[in-house]
Amino acid sequence: MNLPEMQHQIGAYGYYAVLVGAIVEGETILMLAAMAAASGLLDLRLVILCSTVSATTGDNLYFWLGRLQGKVLLRWFPALTPRLERFNALLTRWHTPLIVLLRFLYGLRTVGPMAVGMSNMSALGFLLIDAFSALLWSCTFSALGYLLGQQLLPLLSQPGALRAVLQPLAPVAAGLLVVALTVWWVRRRRAADKS
Repeated sequence: MNLPEMQHQIGAYGYYAVLVGAIVEGETILMLAAMAAASGLLDLRLVILCSTVSATTGDNLYFWLGRLQGKVLLRWFPALTPRLERFNALLTRWHTPLIVLLRFLYGLRTVGPMAVGMSNMSALGFLLIDAFSALLWSCTFSALGYLLGQQLLPLLSQPGALRAVLQPLAPVAAGLLVVALTVWWVRRRRAADKS
């Protein structure tokens, strides 16, 4: 695929990628879409709108999953009950800030709304706070991606620039992979030793 074809694909399907990516842990896709907006391939306002709507929709699906199936989940995973009780205590004390913060905490973006759904919080209250949180998240990561795109795109247009950028990152990526695999292996061994 050559550059004009790739640019056409990004322009044609970029917003769909944002809609799908923002439902899951989507900072990477959001920042890439904002970088595409910095190059003129996408409209930054539409990137923010798509990611906000998608993130809010995803969170509310998880909220309703917790609301409708929370008791079943707790029967399947009874060890979650004390954690849910601690979360509910935090939710009672830190209501709005906690819900806003959940959007920014990697790994809690799906579990958090489910836990809120299992609480006594109203669905409308969650929807309003979560929509604000999703907008704040979208604006934050879109701005970061846009600024990064403005800085990187002129550099990457130079001949051989991509290699110059990626070459030093390869050892770092390899090192992070080794660390991640080592941590996974150690945790797996500890779990096997306990059982």
